[in-house]
Amino acid sequence: MNRKPVQARFGFMLSIAAIVSAGALLLDLALVRPGIASFEDLNTRRKALMVQADALLDREQESRDLARLLKMDSLSELGAETPGDPVSFLGACLDKARLLRLELKTDGADFAGDLKRTRMSVRAKGRYQDIVSFVRILETAPRVVVIDQMNISRPPAAMDLEARLNLTIYDPRGGE
Repeated sequence: MNRKPVQARFGFMLSIAAIVSAGALLLDLALVRPGIASFEDLNTRRKALMVQADALLDREQESRDLARLLKMDSLSELGAETPGDPVSFLGACLDKARLLRLELKTDGADFAGDLKRTRMSVRAKGRYQDIVSFVRILETAPRVVVIDQMNISRPPAAMDLEARLNLTIYDPRGGE
Protein backbone atom coordinates (compact mmCIF):
# COMPACT_ATOMS: atom_id res chain seq x y z
CA MET A 1 0.00 0.00 0.00
CA ASN A 2 0.99 3.45 -0.77
CA ARG A 3 0.91 5.61 2.37
CA LYS A 4 2.38 8.83 0.92
CA PRO A 5 -0.62 9.82 -1.20
CA VAL A 6 -2.95 9.29 1.79
CA GLN A 7 -0.68 11.30 4.05
CA ALA A 8 -0.34 14.01 1.39
CA ARG A 9 -4.14 14.13 1.00
CA PHE A 10 -4.53 14.23 4.77
CA GLY A 11 -2.05 17.11 5.05
CA PHE A 12 -3.76 18.87 2.16
CA MET A 13 -7.19 18.41 3.81
CA LEU A 14 -5.78 19.59 7.11
CA SER A 15 -4.41 22.73 5.40
CA ILE A 16 -7.77 23.42 3.79
CA ALA A 17 -9.53 22.91 7.15
CA ALA A 18 -7.09 25.36 8.78
CA ILE A 19 -7.68 27.94 6.02
CA VAL A 20 -11.47 27.52 6.30
CA SER A 21 -11.26 27.88 10.11
CA ALA A 22 -9.10 30.99 9.79
CA GLY A 23 -11.56 32.41 7.24
CA ALA A 24 -14.47 31.68 9.58
CA LEU A 25 -12.61 33.39 12.42
CA LEU A 26 -11.98 36.44 10.23
CA LEU A 27 -15.65 36.53 9.23
CA ASP A 28 -16.60 36.31 12.89
CA LEU A 29 -14.29 39.19 13.78
CA ALA A 30 -15.35 41.29 10.78
CA LEU A 31 -19.09 40.67 10.73
CA VAL A 32 -20.51 39.02 13.81
CA ARG A 33 -18.69 40.84 16.63
CA PRO A 34 -19.53 44.36 15.36
CA GLY A 35 -23.13 43.16 15.07
CA ILE A 36 -23.04 42.03 18.70
CA ALA A 37 -21.58 45.40 19.76
CA SER A 38 -24.30 47.16 17.76
CA PHE A 39 -26.93 44.99 19.43
CA GLU A 40 -25.54 45.83 22.87
CA ASP A 41 -25.57 49.53 21.97
CA LEU A 42 -29.19 49.27 20.83
CA ASN A 43 -30.06 47.46 24.04
CA THR A 44 -28.45 50.26 26.10
CA ARG A 45 -30.41 52.88 24.13
CA ARG A 46 -33.62 50.90 24.62
CA LYS A 47 -33.09 50.88 28.38
CA ALA A 48 -32.46 54.67 28.40
CA LEU A 49 -35.62 55.25 26.36
CA MET A 50 -37.61 53.07 28.75
CA VAL A 51 -36.40 55.22 31.67
CA GLN A 52 -37.44 58.38 29.79
CA ALA A 53 -40.82 56.87 28.95
CA ASP A 54 -41.38 55.97 32.60
CA ALA A 55 -40.53 59.55 33.62
CA LEU A 56 -42.99 60.91 31.04
CA LEU A 57 -45.70 58.55 32.28
CA ASP A 58 -45.04 59.68 35.86
CA ARG A 59 -45.38 63.34 34.83
CA GLU A 60 -48.58 62.62 32.92
CA GLN A 61 -49.99 60.80 35.95
CA GLU A 62 -49.04 63.74 38.17
CA SER A 63 -50.82 66.05 35.72
CA ARG A 64 -53.97 63.89 35.79
CA ASP A 65 -53.86 63.71 39.60
CA LEU A 66 -53.51 67.48 39.86
CA ALA A 67 -56.44 67.99 37.45
CA ARG A 68 -58.55 65.56 39.51
CA LEU A 69 -57.67 67.44 42.72
CA LEU A 70 -58.70 70.69 41.04
CA LYS A 71 -61.95 69.01 39.91
CA MET A 72 -61.09 69.44 36.23
CA ASP A 73 -61.13 67.02 33.33
CA SER A 74 -57.77 68.29 32.15
CA LEU A 75 -55.22 70.89 33.16
CA SER A 76 -55.75 72.53 29.78
CA GLU A 77 -58.91 74.00 31.33
CA LEU A 78 -56.67 76.39 33.22
CA GLY A 79 -56.31 78.33 29.99
CA ALA A 80 -53.29 80.06 28.55
CA GLU A 81 -54.22 83.46 29.95
CA THR A 82 -52.14 83.83 33.08
CA PRO A 83 -51.18 87.22 34.44
CA GLY A 84 -47.47 87.65 33.70
CA ASP A 85 -44.53 85.65 34.91
CA PRO A 86 -44.54 84.08 38.41
CA VAL A 87 -42.35 86.79 39.97
CA SER A 88 -44.60 89.61 38.69
CA PHE A 89 -47.67 87.66 39.73
CA LEU A 90 -46.43 87.21 43.31
CA GLY A 91 -45.28 90.83 43.48
CA ALA A 92 -48.76 91.99 42.47
CA CYS A 93 -50.33 89.66 45.08
CA LEU A 94 -48.04 91.06 47.79
CA ASP A 95 -48.91 94.63 46.79
CA LYS A 96 -52.62 93.85 46.76
CA ALA A 97 -52.36 92.39 50.28
CA ARG A 98 -50.39 95.49 51.42
CA LEU A 99 -47.36 93.44 52.47
CA LEU A 100 -43.82 94.79 52.24
CA ARG A 101 -41.71 92.51 50.06
CA LEU A 102 -38.40 91.64 51.75
CA GLU A 103 -37.32 88.86 49.42
CA LEU A 104 -38.81 87.14 46.39
CA LYS A 105 -36.78 84.55 44.52
CA THR A 106 -37.21 81.64 42.17
CA ASP A 107 -35.90 78.31 43.47
CA GLY A 108 -36.18 76.54 40.12
CA ALA A 109 -38.65 75.42 37.50
CA ASP A 110 -39.46 72.17 35.74
CA PHE A 111 -42.39 70.52 34.03
CA ALA A 112 -45.16 68.39 35.51
CA GLY A 113 -47.11 66.97 32.60
CA ASP A 114 -48.67 69.90 30.73
CA LEU A 115 -47.71 72.40 33.42
CA LYS A 116 -44.64 74.45 34.16
CA ARG A 117 -43.90 74.15 37.87
CA THR A 118 -42.04 77.12 39.41
CA ARG A 119 -40.82 76.98 43.01
CA MET A 120 -40.61 80.33 44.77
CA SER A 121 -39.44 81.65 48.15
CA VAL A 122 -41.15 84.73 49.56
CA ARG A 123 -40.26 86.83 52.57
CA ALA A 124 -42.60 89.68 53.45
CA LYS A 125 -43.62 91.71 56.44
CA GLY A 126 -46.87 93.24 57.54
CA ARG A 127 -49.84 92.77 59.83
CA TYR A 128 -51.40 89.37 60.48
CA GLN A 129 -54.58 90.37 58.61
CA ASP A 130 -52.46 91.31 55.56
CA ILE A 131 -50.70 87.93 55.62
CA VAL A 132 -54.09 86.16 55.77
CA SER A 133 -55.27 88.41 52.91
CA PHE A 134 -52.20 87.38 50.86
CA VAL A 135 -53.01 83.69 51.34
CA ARG A 136 -56.64 84.31 50.32
CA ILE A 137 -55.50 86.19 47.21
CA LEU A 138 -53.31 83.21 46.26
CA GLU A 139 -56.22 80.80 46.86
CA THR A 140 -58.54 82.72 44.52
CA ALA A 141 -55.94 83.62 41.89
CA PRO A 142 -56.32 82.43 38.27
CA ARG A 143 -53.17 80.37 38.75
CA VAL A 144 -52.70 77.17 40.69
CA VAL A 145 -50.55 78.05 43.71
CA VAL A 146 -49.55 75.52 46.35
CA ILE A 147 -48.12 76.77 49.64
CA ASP A 148 -45.53 74.13 50.47
CA GLN A 149 -44.36 75.72 53.71
CA MET A 150 -45.27 78.83 55.68
CA ASN A 151 -43.75 80.39 58.79
CA ILE A 152 -44.93 83.54 60.55
CA SER A 153 -42.72 85.14 63.20
CA ARG A 154 -42.19 88.46 64.92
CA PRO A 155 -38.61 89.70 64.62
CA PRO A 156 -37.16 91.18 67.84
CA ALA A 157 -38.16 94.82 68.44
CA ALA A 158 -40.46 94.86 65.40
CA MET A 159 -44.09 95.87 65.18
CA ASP A 160 -44.92 93.88 62.05
CA LEU A 161 -44.84 90.13 61.53
CA GLU A 162 -42.54 88.44 59.04
CA ALA A 163 -43.92 85.72 56.77
CA ARG A 164 -41.71 83.20 55.00
CA LEU A 165 -43.37 81.05 52.36
CA ASN A 166 -42.19 78.38 49.97
CA LEU A 167 -44.64 78.23 47.07
CA THR A 168 -45.12 76.25 43.91
CA ILE A 169 -46.85 77.97 41.00
CA TYR A 170 -48.26 75.87 38.14
CA ASP A 171 -48.73 77.42 34.68
CA PRO A 172 -49.78 75.88 31.37
CA ARG A 173 -46.78 75.29 29.09
CA GLY A 174 -48.26 77.76 26.61
CA GLY A 175 -47.79 80.49 29.21
CA GLU A 176 -43.98 80.22 29.17
